[in-house]
Amino acid sequence: MSRHADAEPPLTPAQPETIQERGFGPFVTFVVRKRPDGVIAHWESRAHRKHLHPDARRGSTWWAPHDRDWWIGVLFAVGSILFALGTVPAYVDAVGARPDALTFFIGSALAGAAAVIFGLYYGLTSYIVGYLAGLRAFTAAVLRGEPTLTPPTDSVANMRVLDAIYTSAGMRLRGA
Repeated sequence: MSRHADAEPPLTPAQPETIQERGFGPFVTFVVRKRPDGVIAHWESRAHRKHLHPDARRGSTWWAPHDRDWWIGVLFAVGSILFALGTVPAYVDAVGARPDALTFFIGSALAGAAAVIFGLYYGLTSYIVGYLAGLRAFTAAVLRGEPTLTPPTDSVANMRVLDAIYTSAGMRLRGA
Protein backbone atom coordinates (compact mmCIF):
# COMPACT_ATOMS: atom_id res chain seq x y z
CA MET A 1 0.00 0.00 0.00
CA SER A 2 1.50 3.33 -1.03
CA ARG A 3 1.26 6.60 0.84
CA HIS A 4 -0.02 9.64 -0.98
CA ALA A 5 0.82 13.21 -0.03
CA ASP A 6 -2.88 14.10 -0.03
CA ALA A 7 -3.89 11.13 2.14
CA GLU A 8 -5.70 11.95 5.38
CA PRO A 9 -3.81 11.32 8.63
CA PRO A 10 -4.89 8.22 10.53
CA LEU A 11 -7.71 8.72 12.98
CA THR A 12 -6.77 8.71 16.65
CA PRO A 13 -9.13 7.15 19.14
CA ALA A 14 -11.29 9.64 21.00
CA GLN A 15 -10.10 10.42 24.51
CA PRO A 16 -12.34 10.25 27.56
CA GLU A 17 -13.77 13.56 28.79
CA THR A 18 -12.99 14.42 32.41
CA ILE A 19 -16.23 15.39 34.14
CA GLN A 20 -15.02 15.74 37.72
CA GLU A 21 -11.64 15.65 39.47
CA ARG A 22 -10.85 16.00 43.19
CA GLY A 23 -7.73 15.85 45.27
CA PHE A 24 -5.42 17.62 47.64
CA GLY A 25 -2.91 19.98 46.07
CA PRO A 26 -1.27 18.30 43.08
CA PHE A 27 -2.53 14.86 44.11
CA VAL A 28 -5.58 13.55 42.27
CA THR A 29 -7.63 11.20 44.44
CA PHE A 30 -10.92 10.95 42.55
CA VAL A 31 -11.82 11.23 38.84
CA VAL A 32 -15.06 10.81 36.89
CA ARG A 33 -14.65 10.44 33.14
CA LYS A 34 -17.07 9.94 30.27
CA ARG A 35 -15.66 7.47 27.78
CA PRO A 36 -16.24 7.87 24.00
CA ASP A 37 -18.84 5.07 24.15
CA GLY A 38 -20.85 7.10 26.71
CA VAL A 39 -19.98 4.99 29.76
CA ILE A 40 -19.23 6.96 32.92
CA ALA A 41 -16.10 5.66 34.66
CA HIS A 42 -15.20 6.42 38.29
CA TRP A 43 -11.63 6.14 39.60
CA GLU A 44 -10.61 6.52 43.23
CA SER A 45 -6.99 6.38 44.37
CA ARG A 46 -7.71 4.45 47.59
CA ALA A 47 -9.64 1.74 45.77
CA HIS A 48 -6.86 1.51 43.20
CA ARG A 49 -4.15 1.37 45.86
CA LYS A 50 -6.01 -1.21 47.97
CA HIS A 51 -7.02 -3.33 44.94
CA LEU A 52 -10.71 -2.83 45.73
CA HIS A 53 -11.97 -2.73 42.15
CA PRO A 54 -14.28 -5.61 41.18
CA ASP A 55 -11.90 -7.46 38.85
CA ALA A 56 -8.93 -7.30 41.23
CA ARG A 57 -7.68 -10.31 43.13
CA ARG A 58 -9.26 -10.52 46.53
CA GLY A 59 -7.06 -10.59 49.55
CA SER A 60 -5.24 -8.53 52.07
CA THR A 61 -2.91 -5.69 51.21
CA TRP A 62 -0.90 -6.69 54.29
CA TRP A 63 -0.07 -10.06 52.74
CA ALA A 64 0.13 -9.86 48.96
CA PRO A 65 3.38 -11.51 47.78
CA HIS A 66 1.92 -11.79 44.25
CA ASP A 67 2.03 -7.97 43.96
CA ARG A 68 5.22 -6.17 42.88
CA ASP A 69 4.29 -3.01 44.83
CA TRP A 70 3.91 -5.11 47.98
CA TRP A 71 7.47 -6.38 47.56
CA ILE A 72 8.76 -2.85 47.03
CA GLY A 73 7.07 -1.77 50.27
CA VAL A 74 8.27 -4.79 52.26
CA LEU A 75 11.85 -4.45 51.05
CA PHE A 76 11.90 -0.73 51.86
CA ALA A 77 10.31 -1.31 55.28
CA VAL A 78 12.58 -4.18 56.37
CA GLY A 79 15.65 -2.45 54.97
CA SER A 80 14.79 0.76 56.80
CA ILE A 81 14.15 -1.07 60.07
CA LEU A 82 17.50 -2.85 59.84
CA PHE A 83 19.25 0.40 58.94
CA ALA A 84 17.63 2.13 61.95
CA LEU A 85 18.48 -0.81 64.21
CA GLY A 86 22.15 -0.47 63.29
CA THR A 87 22.19 3.06 64.75
CA VAL A 88 20.98 1.99 68.21
CA PRO A 89 23.95 2.06 70.63
CA ALA A 90 22.50 -0.73 72.80
CA TYR A 91 22.32 -2.99 69.71
CA VAL A 92 25.96 -2.29 68.85
CA ASP A 93 26.98 -3.02 72.47
CA ALA A 94 24.98 -6.26 72.45
CA VAL A 95 26.14 -7.71 69.13
CA GLY A 96 29.47 -6.01 68.41
CA ALA A 97 30.81 -3.99 65.51
CA ARG A 98 30.91 -6.68 62.79
CA PRO A 99 27.29 -7.88 63.20
CA ASP A 100 26.24 -4.22 63.37
CA ALA A 101 28.04 -3.55 60.08
CA LEU A 102 26.32 -6.60 58.60
CA THR A 103 22.96 -5.22 59.79
CA PHE A 104 23.66 -1.95 57.95
CA PHE A 105 24.76 -3.86 54.85
CA ILE A 106 21.66 -6.09 54.73
CA GLY A 107 19.37 -3.11 55.43
CA SER A 108 20.92 -1.04 52.67
CA ALA A 109 20.86 -4.01 50.26
CA LEU A 110 17.14 -4.59 50.85
CA ALA A 111 16.26 -0.90 50.50
CA GLY A 112 18.49 -0.69 47.43
CA ALA A 113 16.78 -3.71 45.88
CA ALA A 114 13.41 -2.04 46.45
CA ALA A 115 14.69 1.14 44.79
CA VAL A 116 15.96 -0.80 41.79
CA ILE A 117 12.67 -2.70 41.39
CA PHE A 118 10.75 0.57 41.69
CA GLY A 119 13.00 2.35 39.24
CA LEU A 120 12.99 -0.41 36.67
CA TYR A 121 9.24 -0.88 36.79
CA TYR A 122 8.30 2.80 36.82
CA GLY A 123 11.18 3.88 34.54
CA LEU A 124 12.70 6.33 36.98
CA THR A 125 16.29 5.15 37.17
CA SER A 126 19.39 6.61 35.68
CA TYR A 127 23.02 6.15 36.59
CA ILE A 128 23.49 9.90 36.34
CA VAL A 129 20.73 11.06 38.74
CA GLY A 130 23.00 11.38 41.79
CA TYR A 131 25.71 13.05 39.76
CA LEU A 132 23.29 15.63 38.36
CA ALA A 133 21.90 16.45 41.81
CA GLY A 134 25.41 17.01 43.13
CA LEU A 135 26.39 19.05 40.10
CA ARG A 136 23.32 21.27 40.44
CA ALA A 137 24.02 21.86 44.14
CA PHE A 138 27.68 22.59 43.42
CA THR A 139 26.95 25.07 40.63
CA ALA A 140 24.23 26.77 42.70
CA ALA A 141 26.71 27.24 45.55
CA VAL A 142 29.57 28.42 43.34
CA LEU A 143 27.73 30.55 40.78
CA ARG A 144 24.86 31.92 42.86
CA GLY A 145 26.25 31.65 46.39
CA GLU A 146 23.37 29.46 47.57
CA PRO A 147 23.96 27.65 50.86
CA THR A 148 24.79 23.94 50.81
CA LEU A 149 23.08 21.34 52.97
CA THR A 150 26.40 20.24 54.43
CA PRO A 151 29.62 22.19 54.87
CA PRO A 152 32.50 21.55 52.44
CA THR A 153 34.51 20.01 55.29
CA ASP A 154 32.02 17.12 55.33
CA SER A 155 32.67 16.47 51.64
CA VAL A 156 36.42 16.47 52.22
CA ALA A 157 35.99 14.09 55.19
CA ASN A 158 33.86 11.76 53.03
CA MET A 159 36.50 11.77 50.29
CA ARG A 160 39.19 10.91 52.87
CA VAL A 161 37.07 7.98 54.13
CA LEU A 162 36.60 6.73 50.55
CA ASP A 163 40.34 7.06 49.93
CA ALA A 164 41.02 5.01 53.08
CA ILE A 165 38.55 2.34 51.93
CA TYR A 166 40.20 2.17 48.50
CA THR A 167 43.67 1.99 50.05
CA SER A 168 42.70 -0.75 52.53
CA ALA A 169 41.14 -2.75 49.67
CA GLY A 170 44.39 -2.47 47.72
CA MET A 171 42.82 -0.32 45.02
CA ARG A 172 44.52 2.60 43.32
CA LEU A 173 43.27 6.05 44.34
CA ARG A 174 41.58 8.16 41.71
CA GLY A 175 43.95 10.59 40.04
CA ALA A 176 46.98 8.74 41.41
